[in-house]
Amino acid sequence: MHFKAINMSFMVSAFKHVFGTNRLEKNPLTYHIDREYNVANSINNVTWYDAREADPDRSEYRLYYKNNYIFRKLESDDLMLLAKSNRGKFIIIFVESNSALYKQLLENLEFTKRGV
Repeated sequence: MHFKAINMSFMVSAFKHVFGTNRLEKNPLTYHIDREYNVANSINNVTWYDAREADPDRSEYRLYYKNNYIFRKLESDDLMLLAKSNRGKFIIIFVESNSALYKQLLENLEFTKRGV
């Protein structure tokens, strides 16, 4: 799955469903799983916000994150899984593209090249 191929309005609406529409700062546990099933993890500060919140006629939501070793490993076609627990805790999992796990997740979760 290439992020370029995803309808960005779909991405924003999916993120809004998880994060909501208010400014949110969290420290989710973030994982990266490569093709050999090596797992790297970190706790990373992320901020979800509307960059145009002062303009009532426009919105432009962004997910801001600090650059760290996990985010430096990412490629544009890696799979991103975002989950929120019932207690409001977040987890972000990145799976290296074209790995066996990547292919299994796409198949089992019935993802397509266009998104969910």
